[in-house]
Amino acid sequence: MMPLLEKQGGSVITLSYLQPGPTTTVQVTVAPGTVVQAPKEFRALAPVGAVLAEATEGTFVAAAVSYSQGPDGLSAFAASLGIPLPA
Repeated sequence: MMPLLEKQGGSVITLSYLQPGPTTTVQVTVAPGTVVQAPKEFRALAPVGAVLAEATEGTFVAAAVSYSQGPDGLSAFAASLGIPLPA
């Protein structure tokens, strides 16, 4: 799961998979102050693949959080944030 958190102004964010991975790209529009999840069809192509998120303007943070009850009731939790790259 990869939600996109918009911080300032609206943005159109282009998502693509890093290689090796599908060559599919998708554009997601994020309104100011909202959180939007990447489309299910896009995420299903490569659930464990690395995703590149790019915007030509605006500021956003890519984040993911996951949890699992796991076998024998042992719980697991993971969270990650994207790393900003200069243009």
